[in-house]
This record gives sequence, C-alpha cells and structure tokens, in this order.
Amino acid sequence: MDLNNGSYSVSGERWNFPGARLPVSKKREDVLNERREAVKNSMKHAWEGYKSYAFGKDELTPVRKGWNNKWGVTLIDSLDTLYIMDMIDEFHEAKEYISTIDFNKTTPKHKTSLFESVIRVLGGLLSAYELSGEKIFLEKAKEAGDSLFPCFDHPSGIPYTFIDINTKTPVERKVNIAEIGTLQLEYHKLSQLTGEKEYYAKTQKIIDILENMKTPFPGLYPIFVDKKKMKLNGPVSIGGMGDSFYEYLLKLYLLHDKSEDQYRNMYIKSVEGISNKMVFKRKVGYNLTFTSDLESGTYKPTGKMGHLDCFFPGVLALGSKELDRPNDLKLAEELMETCYDFYKRMPTGLSPEGVIFKNIYSNKGSSGKSDLKNLDYAVKLKGYYLRPGYFLINF
Repeated sequence: MDLNNGSYSVSGERWNFPGARLPVSKKREDVLNERREAVKNSMKHAWEGYKSYAFGKDELTPVRKGWNNKWGVTLIDSLDTLYIMDMIDEFHEAKEYISTIDFNKTTPKHKTSLFESVIRVLGGLLSAYELSGEKIFLEKAKEAGDSLFPCFDHPSGIPYTFIDINTKTPVERKVNIAEIGTLQLEYHKLSQLTGEKEYYAKTQKIIDILENMKTPFPGLYPIFVDKKKMKLNGPVSIGGMGDSFYEYLLKLYLLHDKSEDQYRNMYIKSVEGISNKMVFKRKVGYNLTFTSDLESGTYKPTGKMGHLDCFFPGVLALGSKELDRPNDLKLAEELMETCYDFYKRMPTGLSPEGVIFKNIYSNKGSSGKSDLKNLDYAVKLKGYYLRPGYFLINF
C-alpha cells in the first residue's frame, strides 16, 4: 500500500458502473425506468419526512414525529444515495448542514460506538467526497476519524469499542470481531486520501492480531475477543457480531488493488471453513441450502440462521468474480434462494430476523415454532428490522 501519495482522483461526474448493464428490450427498459422512479419517489418521501421532523438529527422517530440526536447520522449516511439518485439539491442541502457539525462534541454523557460511527459517519463522508470531489467531506471525515481515534490507544492493539467524545475517554465493553474487523476499509481509505499512515497502522494491527489468534477451525473465528487473554471465545457465526468481518477481508483485498495477499488468504480460508463446517443442505422438504451458527465450546452446528447471514451470498458472488472461484457463485445462488424463501413463505411477505432449521444436531430445546408446518425451519426471532442487505444482494 502506497501511503506517501495522498492524492486521489475524483471525476466529479455522476457515478457510473461501466459494464454493469446488459442490453434490454424497450419494453423491459420502460419497466426498469418505472421501478427506478418508484424507488426515487420513496427516497423523496423519506427525505421529506426526515427534513420536516428531524433534519440534522441522528434518527427520525416516525410515530411520535420526533428524533434522536447526536451527529446527524441519517443525513451523513444518505449522502451517497442522494448523489447517485441525482437528488443534487438535497445533497447540497445536506452538505451545508454537515459543514456545521462539530465532530468533537456530542450529547452529554453519550457513549459513541466506534463501529457504528466508522461505517456510517466516516464511511458516509468518504463516499460523498469520492463521488462529488467536494473537499469539505474529506475535511469532515478526518475530523470524525480523529475524534474516534482515542479508541485505538488500548495496549493490546484491540481497540475500545465505545468512547465519550466530549471527554475523549474510551469505554471498555465486551468486544466482538465485527466491531473491530469492520473499521479497516474506512481508515485505510482515509490514509490513502490524506497520506497520514497512522489510520492505516492502527487498524491494520487488528487484522494482524486476528490472523494469528487460535481458531477452532481454519478461518472460523468465535465472535468474542478476550483482550486480557488475547483469545477468541463464544459461538462462531456469520450473522450478527461476526458478519462484516468476513465481508471486509475481501473488500480490503480489492481496496488495495489485489496487492495484499494477507486479505485474500484470510478470506479464502474463511470461505472454505464456512463452506465445510457451516453450510448444510436439506434433503427433504424444499431442499434448502443454509448456514448454521456453531455452538460455543463444542462448535457443533445449532441450525440457527439469522437474516444478517444473507449478506454472505453477495460476498460470495463478488469473490467468485474477483478471485475466479466459480463454485462460490453456485453456493451464493443456493443461499440466496433460501433467503428469498424466508420472505416468500411468511404471511406478511417479510423475513423473520432468525430461524432454526429442523433436525440437525443441536436443534432440541428451541422455543421457535412455525405457523407453516411444511417449512424446513421454525421462526426463532419474529421481528423484522429493516435489513437492506437482502435487497442489495438480489440486485
């Protein structure tokens, strides 16, 4: 990685995806245009609601028409969407407000999540800069990244995961691999754009530490990190608290122009571990292929699959293309079919947050019950929590 050159070329033109579009008929193009317009209208509706009741705040609370406050995370997280959808007036409206945010201050006594702030605030600002070329976004990205940086002062090299921004005091809490393994893309990019190596060094050290930790199977990381003993513990999962760590391994390899074999090797080892130890196929019912968490300690499959696992087909598809792994695409298609099934077979048309597949190893003791007796799985967690990854992967 060359950090000595802090320059980065930005065209300033609308985002383009060369080669992404296949030829379509006039009739099909009309349908696609109608759908695009419907999506854009949905975005306009959401924007107007946010602008009316919560502009500049973290979140809109739609029922009481109120808001939760801190840094205007919704505003920042929406920047790239506004730009790509050509909602440029709204984009500049957001920019004007963001230029006034002080990322060194927040709500008194509020404990800020390093993970959530990096992926939404730092990531949103960097994306806005790379799309538009407007320097205010890079300046604010550096300000936000610096305000969170005391989290990396832990002597173990594993960061604190929360911080009181106002006092610059990190807060010790239980650590999972997604929290500490989903910081690198944003901070490495910040190093590339600013030429400041410390952002890269501190976050890269985490990857180096994780690479050398003992795991129950090659490439499969228990989700919790004991910073005192420098050991991993807990279940193995590609769902919540594990998911994005595996995603970032592949994307780091791509960010660094496929020049850093560490990320590639770790990614492939993890994909093969997941495929060998955590992927199962039902031989009755609907013949669904699914992923299963591994139980803490015994590392036997539990049959539990969460909605967040549905990011994995997208990563497999991307890795299949970029690393020339055709079998990964086949697995991606099978897993995506299962994720689709979660939506298709529910009376509401919405996927549950988690299911448990029947009749494999550690299935006994589940309190989950299915209203649809013919399903291969029982609903374990009934809520629906707006998981956009499923829709992005289908696209």
